[in-house]
Amino acid sequence: MTRILVLPLLASLRASRFESIIRNKFSYFLKTSSYSFIMNVPSQPYTIARPRLLSKLQQAYDHQLTLISAPPGYGKTIVAGQFAAQAPVPVAWHTLERRDRDLPTLYRQSLAALEPISPGIKHLPTSPTTSPVDAASLVTNYLRDTLDSDFIYILDDVHQLGGARSAETWLDTFISLLPPRGRLILISRTQPKLPVVDLLIHSQVLLVGQDDLRLTDDEIGQITEQLPGGRFSQAKLDEVQHRLNGWPAGTMLALQPFPAQFDPTLLEEGSGPEALFNALADLMLTNLAPAVRHFLLVSSALRHFSPQLCADALALPNSGQLVNEIVSRNLFVSPVRGGWQYHPLFRDFLQAHFRATDKNAFDAVHGRAARWYLDQDQIGPRREQGAD
Repeated sequence: MTRILVLPLLASLRASRFESIIRNKFSYFLKTSSYSFIMNVPSQPYTIARPRLLSKLQQAYDHQLTLISAPPGYGKTIVAGQFAAQAPVPVAWHTLERRDRDLPTLYRQSLAALEPISPGIKHLPTSPTTSPVDAASLVTNYLRDTLDSDFIYILDDVHQLGGARSAETWLDTFISLLPPRGRLILISRTQPKLPVVDLLIHSQVLLVGQDDLRLTDDEIGQITEQLPGGRFSQAKLDEVQHRLNGWPAGTMLALQPFPAQFDPTLLEEGSGPEALFNALADLMLTNLAPAVRHFLLVSSALRHFSPQLCADALALPNSGQLVNEIVSRNLFVSPVRGGWQYHPLFRDFLQAHFRATDKNAFDAVHGRAARWYLDQDQIGPRREQGAD
């Protein structure tokens, strides 16, 4: 299946008609790549060149493990595919699915993905009683014994394995036993819970995160130059960057209007990138545990937050644990001095949702925060989305 920058969002929205429209609209500025060394990589006839990121990914050759982690719509798969297209070594690509949470399925799929670069590996014994450690050991031992040159194994959508203990153990073991000539690249919406401490200590992990994947002003300008008749004022470009903070999928949508045949009801309300973001964010929020959902809504009252500030200003219990949870899940948060901040679009969405679903609680939270800031002789957070 062809993947473009916005498709991870569309997959969540389950809007096949919308997907086809977006696919057609973005065909202008996407370039074709050939994959002479790559096996099983999703077809990507439409990609945006990002040499800045590709330059950083060149460091993957010097690290056993590379983790590309960011929320949906940040172009993780796209940039990994571009890197793989230029790789001078064999690359195997394995896109994980929900069914891979089952260990026997994960094991069989890994053998199938690796077969083109390691012939015969698909004949390794398979048994439903094989332990995760033994299954991973069989694969890594075969790779070590049969491959005498460098190779790269890319696992996409690693977040699919989250909470599946056997599958996570298989991946943990695979990382620990990876042959010296192997390089593993993990792509995930969340930060996998992996035992990478030793690798970090030995500088064997390359991290590519949300801040790296954001579009720069120069990259946005480059995109507009490739649009048919795409002339935008600097004020317009500044406004797009301010609104979307470099979020690639939203930026693409903001710069390329929807076609006339697009049905706005697919986004439930409104139009443009904010509506798409809100539709995605609503799906994410609905699927979160109640405690995490409550923390997001309440903490969004603050422009910047930390566990201590959430506890003091908002009386939120277990703030440290919950901050760690939303950070590990990549819930559109970025580090700032002394704490964290939400992506502006995500904070606007959370505030609007909080106010619409429980205005009394919304007002109470903002009142409490304002009083705390007043007691500290500081300026409190500005209320958003028409709160009055």
